[in-house]
Amino acid sequence: KKKKGYSASKQFCQSLYLSHLTFITVQGLIGQYIGALKSVGFYATKNEEEEEFSNKFVEDMTHQQQQVYNALICAGLYPNVIQIREPSHYMKTSHGAIEIHASSAKEIQYFTKLTTDDDDSDDENEEKSSSKNKKQWLDRVFIHPASINFKMKAYQTKYLVYLQKRQTSRLYIYDCAQVSAYSLLLFGSGNIIQDMEVDDIIILDSWIKFRSSSKKISFLIKQIRQQFDYLLQKKIKYPSLQLNVKNHPILYAIMKLIQQEGF
Repeated sequence: KKKKGYSASKQFCQSLYLSHLTFITVQGLIGQYIGALKSVGFYATKNEEEEEFSNKFVEDMTHQQQQVYNALICAGLYPNVIQIREPSHYMKTSHGAIEIHASSAKEIQYFTKLTTDDDDSDDENEEKSSSKNKKQWLDRVFIHPASINFKMKAYQTKYLVYLQKRQTSRLYIYDCAQVSAYSLLLFGSGNIIQDMEVDDIIILDSWIKFRSSSKKISFLIKQIRQQFDYLLQKKIKYPSLQLNVKNHPILYAIMKLIQQEGF
């Protein structure tokens, strides 16, 4: 809008079937939010050195911005997580069988977690218990035809996060986005445990599973989360404290992990 004007921004939104008025409303809300953060000291104007470093950092990650945005969405929407189950199809080749994607979007199934009250346990007990002992079920959901992901036949990840889940003729998901393993592990509020039966499986929140190359990964992720939580607590206690990737190695490590992941 700033570069090409109001009409250009409106045409751009229309070309992508987006509401231009909604974006203007969101822009206004962002301004109000930043104003509120400034009033309590959470948001401060950067000095020239910090501004230069931040601009360079953003330029370096331009082609990886989507991973960062999705990580932020994950942090905001967790625990609204969807498990994706794609059918296993294989095709014979001269070099052996290779796995291929689903031929139709209808073949892909989606599930969200349902738990009983018995599933609420403290972290110490959860560390010692196996995920098999949890009383939990997965509830099948469906992507609404109005969603941009309705016709998706292949995903880069095994999990989505969603905003709305509504029961009509089916239990429909309206807004959803792919999220990476590190986004869930770093910003998911659930406890992380190592599978007691399979060494290379990490379990988040007792049902979200990832395969890892080493047992050390779950330990390192926990340490990063603890350090990140500590920084957030300090920021809440001292709003004027400036946190950025330049002076905090943990923040830099988190950004790099998210950016360099396959998705």
